Amino acid sequence: MKQRRHPFIAFLGGTGAGKTTAMQTVADRLGFQPVPEEFQENHFLPLFYDDMRRWGLFSQNFFLINKANQLMKIQKMLSRRPVVLDVAIYQDRCFMDALYDERVVTGSDYRVYDTLYKKVLKHSPAPDLVVYLKTSAQELLRRIRGRARAMEGSVTEQYLEALIRAQEQWVRRNRSKIPVLTIKTDALNFAKDRHAMRTLTDAVKTELKKKGFR
Repeated sequence: MKQRRHPFIAFLGGTGAGKTTAMQTVADRLGFQPVPEEFQENHFLPLFYDDMRRWGLFSQNFFLINKANQLMKIQKMLSRRPVVLDVAIYQDRCFMDALYDERVVTGSDYRVYDTLYKKVLKHSPAPDLVVYLKTSAQELLRRIRGRARAMEGSVTEQYLEALIRAQEQWVRRNRSKIPVLTIKTDALNFAKDRHAMRTLTDAVKTELKKKGFR
Protein backbone atom coordinates (compact mmCIF):
# COMPACT_ATOMS: atom_id res chain seq x y z
CA MET A 1 0.00 0.00 0.00
CA LYS A 2 1.38 3.41 -0.96
CA GLN A 3 2.34 5.86 1.75
CA ARG A 4 -0.33 8.50 2.17
CA ARG A 5 -0.15 11.97 3.65
CA HIS A 6 -3.66 12.38 5.03
CA PRO A 7 -5.47 10.64 7.91
CA PHE A 8 -8.40 8.25 7.56
CA ILE A 9 -10.99 7.97 10.36
CA ALA A 10 -13.92 5.54 10.59
CA PHE A 11 -16.68 5.03 13.15
CA LEU A 12 -17.85 1.96 15.05
CA GLY A 13 -21.18 1.96 16.87
CA GLY A 14 -24.62 0.44 17.06
CA THR A 15 -27.74 1.40 15.15
CA GLY A 16 -28.62 4.86 16.47
CA ALA A 17 -25.23 5.56 18.05
CA GLY A 18 -24.80 8.76 16.02
CA LYS A 19 -22.16 7.62 13.54
CA THR A 20 -23.39 9.72 10.63
CA THR A 21 -23.82 12.87 12.74
CA ALA A 22 -20.38 12.34 14.29
CA MET A 23 -18.89 11.90 10.81
CA GLN A 24 -20.41 15.18 9.66
CA THR A 25 -19.16 16.92 12.81
CA VAL A 26 -15.59 15.79 12.09
CA ALA A 27 -15.99 16.81 8.45
CA ASP A 28 -17.32 20.28 9.26
CA ARG A 29 -14.98 21.10 12.14
CA LEU A 30 -11.75 19.39 11.09
CA GLY A 31 -11.96 19.66 7.31
CA PHE A 32 -12.31 15.95 6.50
CA GLN A 33 -14.05 14.64 3.39
CA PRO A 34 -17.15 12.74 4.61
CA VAL A 35 -18.05 9.39 3.07
CA PRO A 36 -21.52 8.29 4.30
CA GLU A 37 -22.95 4.81 4.12
CA GLU A 38 -25.58 4.68 1.38
CA PHE A 39 -28.04 2.48 3.26
CA GLN A 40 -30.97 3.76 1.19
CA GLU A 41 -29.55 1.91 -1.82
CA ASN A 42 -29.75 -1.45 -0.05
CA HIS A 43 -33.14 -2.71 -1.20
CA PHE A 44 -32.59 -5.83 0.93
CA LEU A 45 -32.62 -3.76 4.14
CA PRO A 46 -36.42 -3.34 4.52
CA LEU A 47 -36.75 -7.05 3.72
CA PHE A 48 -34.11 -7.82 6.35
CA TYR A 49 -35.95 -5.96 9.09
CA ASP A 50 -39.14 -7.80 8.10
CA ASP A 51 -37.49 -11.26 8.04
CA MET A 52 -33.93 -11.29 9.39
CA ARG A 53 -33.37 -15.01 8.96
CA ARG A 54 -34.25 -15.01 5.27
CA TRP A 55 -32.53 -11.80 4.23
CA GLY A 56 -29.63 -11.41 6.70
CA LEU A 57 -26.89 -12.71 4.39
CA PHE A 58 -28.22 -10.82 1.36
CA SER A 59 -28.37 -7.53 3.24
CA GLN A 60 -24.93 -7.87 4.84
CA ASN A 61 -23.30 -8.94 1.58
CA PHE A 62 -24.79 -5.89 -0.14
CA PHE A 63 -23.35 -3.61 2.53
CA LEU A 64 -19.97 -5.33 2.30
CA ILE A 65 -19.76 -5.01 -1.49
CA ASN A 66 -20.79 -1.38 -1.24
CA LYS A 67 -18.14 -0.84 1.44
CA ALA A 68 -15.50 -2.39 -0.81
CA ASN A 69 -16.38 0.15 -3.51
CA GLN A 70 -16.24 3.00 -1.00
CA LEU A 71 -12.84 1.92 0.29
CA MET A 72 -11.42 1.76 -3.23
CA LYS A 73 -12.50 5.37 -3.74
CA ILE A 74 -11.15 6.36 -0.33
CA GLN A 75 -7.74 4.91 -1.17
CA LYS A 76 -7.49 7.34 -4.08
CA MET A 77 -8.89 10.28 -2.11
CA LEU A 78 -6.32 9.93 0.70
CA SER A 79 -3.52 11.24 -1.51
CA ARG A 80 -5.36 14.57 -1.66
CA ARG A 81 -7.36 15.02 1.55
CA PRO A 82 -8.26 13.52 4.95
CA VAL A 83 -11.31 11.25 4.91
CA VAL A 84 -13.91 10.25 7.51
CA LEU A 85 -16.19 7.23 7.00
CA ASP A 86 -19.32 6.93 9.13
CA VAL A 87 -19.48 3.10 9.17
CA ALA A 88 -16.16 1.25 9.40
CA ILE A 89 -15.87 -2.08 7.61
CA TYR A 90 -15.33 -3.56 11.08
CA GLN A 91 -18.84 -2.43 11.99
CA ASP A 92 -20.17 -4.48 9.07
CA ARG A 93 -18.45 -7.51 10.59
CA CYS A 94 -19.93 -6.74 14.01
CA PHE A 95 -23.43 -6.70 12.53
CA MET A 96 -22.84 -10.14 11.00
CA ASP A 97 -21.32 -11.47 14.23
CA ALA A 98 -24.41 -10.30 16.12
CA LEU A 99 -26.70 -12.05 13.65
CA TYR A 100 -24.71 -15.26 14.02
CA ASP A 101 -24.64 -14.95 17.80
CA GLU A 102 -28.43 -14.61 17.81
CA ARG A 103 -28.77 -17.62 15.43
CA VAL A 104 -30.37 -15.40 12.81
CA VAL A 105 -27.90 -16.56 10.12
CA THR A 106 -26.60 -20.10 9.74
CA GLY A 107 -23.03 -21.29 10.01
CA SER A 108 -22.93 -21.72 6.22
CA ASP A 109 -24.13 -18.14 5.69
CA TYR A 110 -21.53 -16.91 8.15
CA ARG A 111 -18.69 -18.73 6.38
CA VAL A 112 -19.72 -17.30 3.00
CA TYR A 113 -19.69 -13.82 4.48
CA ASP A 114 -16.39 -14.42 6.30
CA THR A 115 -14.64 -15.40 3.06
CA LEU A 116 -15.82 -12.27 1.26
CA TYR A 117 -15.08 -10.02 4.24
CA LYS A 118 -11.47 -11.21 4.54
CA LYS A 119 -10.83 -10.64 0.83
CA VAL A 120 -12.22 -7.10 1.00
CA LEU A 121 -10.27 -6.34 4.17
CA LYS A 122 -7.00 -7.57 2.67
CA HIS A 123 -7.16 -5.09 -0.21
CA SER A 124 -8.58 -2.07 1.66
CA PRO A 125 -6.92 0.89 3.41
CA ALA A 126 -6.94 0.57 7.19
CA PRO A 127 -8.15 3.56 9.21
CA ASP A 128 -5.57 5.52 11.18
CA LEU A 129 -8.19 5.80 13.92
CA VAL A 130 -11.42 3.98 14.71
CA VAL A 131 -13.80 5.99 16.89
CA TYR A 132 -16.03 3.64 18.89
CA LEU A 133 -19.26 5.37 19.91
CA LYS A 134 -20.11 3.23 22.92
CA THR A 135 -23.85 3.39 23.61
CA SER A 136 -26.11 1.26 25.82
CA ALA A 137 -28.80 -0.90 24.23
CA GLN A 138 -31.49 1.03 26.10
CA GLU A 139 -30.28 4.36 24.71
CA LEU A 140 -29.92 2.95 21.18
CA LEU A 141 -33.49 1.68 21.30
CA ARG A 142 -34.72 5.06 22.55
CA ARG A 143 -33.02 6.84 19.66
CA ILE A 144 -34.29 4.31 17.11
CA ARG A 145 -37.85 4.81 18.36
CA GLY A 146 -37.33 8.57 18.29
CA ARG A 147 -36.30 8.75 14.64
CA ALA A 148 -39.23 6.49 13.75
CA ARG A 149 -37.93 4.83 10.59
CA ALA A 150 -40.68 2.40 9.68
CA MET A 151 -38.31 -0.40 8.70
CA GLU A 152 -36.53 -0.27 12.11
CA GLY A 153 -39.72 -0.92 14.07
CA SER A 154 -38.83 -4.58 14.63
CA VAL A 155 -35.40 -3.90 16.19
CA THR A 156 -35.23 -5.39 19.69
CA GLU A 157 -33.09 -4.62 22.72
CA GLN A 158 -31.84 -8.22 22.59
CA TYR A 159 -30.46 -7.70 19.07
CA LEU A 160 -28.81 -4.42 20.10
CA GLU A 161 -27.19 -6.11 23.10
CA ALA A 162 -25.79 -8.79 20.76
CA LEU A 163 -24.40 -6.05 18.55
CA ILE A 164 -22.74 -4.35 21.53
CA ARG A 165 -21.14 -7.66 22.55
CA ALA A 166 -19.76 -8.06 19.02
CA GLN A 167 -18.35 -4.52 19.07
CA GLU A 168 -16.74 -4.96 22.48
CA GLN A 169 -15.19 -8.23 21.33
CA TRP A 170 -13.83 -6.59 18.17
CA VAL A 171 -12.26 -3.78 20.22
CA ARG A 172 -10.63 -6.24 22.63
CA ARG A 173 -9.18 -8.30 19.78
CA ASN A 174 -7.97 -5.45 17.59
CA ARG A 175 -7.04 -2.39 19.64
CA SER A 176 -3.39 -3.49 19.78
CA LYS A 177 -3.27 -3.39 15.95
CA ILE A 178 -5.67 -0.54 15.15
CA PRO A 179 -5.90 2.64 17.27
CA VAL A 180 -9.36 2.82 18.88
CA LEU A 181 -10.80 5.90 20.57
CA THR A 182 -13.80 5.00 22.76
CA ILE A 183 -16.36 7.72 23.49
CA LYS A 184 -19.38 6.98 25.67
CA THR A 185 -22.35 8.61 23.97
CA ASP A 186 -25.42 7.94 26.12
CA ALA A 187 -25.31 11.53 27.38
CA LEU A 188 -23.96 13.15 24.19
CA ASN A 189 -25.99 14.65 21.36
CA PHE A 190 -23.71 15.46 18.44
CA ALA A 191 -26.59 16.95 16.46
CA LYS A 192 -27.56 19.65 18.98
CA ASP A 193 -24.93 19.99 21.70
CA ARG A 194 -21.85 22.11 20.98
CA HIS A 195 -20.08 20.63 24.00
CA ALA A 196 -20.61 17.12 22.61
CA MET A 197 -19.23 18.22 19.23
CA ARG A 198 -16.17 19.74 20.89
CA THR A 199 -15.63 16.64 23.05
CA LEU A 200 -15.56 14.51 19.91
CA THR A 201 -13.34 16.72 17.77
CA ASP A 202 -10.87 17.47 20.59
CA ALA A 203 -10.47 13.77 21.30
CA VAL A 204 -9.97 12.98 17.61
CA LYS A 205 -7.36 15.73 17.21
CA THR A 206 -5.47 14.46 20.28
CA GLU A 207 -5.37 10.90 18.96
CA LEU A 208 -4.26 11.97 15.48
CA LYS A 209 -1.46 14.08 16.92
CA LYS A 210 -0.18 10.97 18.71
CA LYS A 211 0.16 9.39 15.25
CA GLY A 212 2.03 12.36 13.84
CA PHE A 213 -0.84 14.06 12.01
CA ARG A 214 -1.32 17.83 12.37
